[in-house]
Amino acid sequence: MKQTKNDRGIQIRRKIKTLFYGFVNMWRHYVRFVRNGNYDYYASQERFLAMFISNYHVIEKGLAMPNFELGHTRDRVLLVCGDIVKYRELGFDTKNVQYQSALQAVDSYRRIHDEAGYKLDTELREAIDKALAGVDFEPHNQPETTCSEFFQRDIDFEKFARSRHSVRDYSEREIPIEELLHCADVARTTPTGCNRQPNKVYIVKNKDLIRKIANLQGGGRGFADRANAMLVITTRVEVFSYQEICESFKSGGMYAMNLLYALHDRQIGACPLVWNERKENDKKLRQWLGIGDNEEVVLLISAGYPNERFKYVQSNRNALEESVKVVE
Repeated sequence: MKQTKNDRGIQIRRKIKTLFYGFVNMWRHYVRFVRNGNYDYYASQERFLAMFISNYHVIEKGLAMPNFELGHTRDRVLLVCGDIVKYRELGFDTKNVQYQSALQAVDSYRRIHDEAGYKLDTELREAIDKALAGVDFEPHNQPETTCSEFFQRDIDFEKFARSRHSVRDYSEREIPIEELLHCADVARTTPTGCNRQPNKVYIVKNKDLIRKIANLQGGGRGFADRANAMLVITTRVEVFSYQEICESFKSGGMYAMNLLYALHDRQIGACPLVWNERKENDKKLRQWLGIGDNEEVVLLISAGYPNERFKYVQSNRNALEESVKVVE
């Protein structure tokens, strides 16, 4: 059907409206972030912990890595030790589960090196001793398990959800493409606004390409490049209106969780990886996979069958009341 001048006029008005309202909505989000973003870590316990958790979790992940390299994450341990001391100096709650988890992570790092006969340098040893001196906490190691223990069958959803953890120790065992397609099919049950179904997953099986993507992403160094599959989740932008600028990330996030559950159900280990890369890296990923400009890259998932025995990170969750508000 031939497009009339009136049709073109309507499209132009819609584009102008999208530009205007999109700017207004994004500006609103931007201003809110500028007002409330985490710049002053010392302003409150909540802000300090947000930064604190991110730092000590790097230690936890390192200790659960296959073939953990002694001396690795040395600078991060030094940073966390300083955070621990500063946390106490600021008078924050030393019974808080995240503070206790940081102590456990540093203590585990020290014990692993002591047991291996590896001598930590003087600066690091003194920092660890200062951070742990005179404090009470329960020693803790990241769990080690077997595939049969980790992937439990015939359990209710609560137990199933609580049994899922990020897995970073992958074997060489090949994942049949049929299994990954099955998981993608299950993920399609994710609810979407007005059933517009904008979500898409790129399944990468080529080992060389997986390594290139893992290096580009950066945060999965040491494990993502050993994955048997890399899943790249995108959301098509064109299905959303000018009032829904951020909806692609919400939709893609829900889809990702469904996909993670589907992988766990098929006894495939997986770890979500953030994607918030520079323009040149985003361009490379799009070129490698043929991702269109009409799609927003939401996140990546590395996947693989775990080794028969493996470690995983069991991160402590905040108390329920910190994430729930009952409005009566």
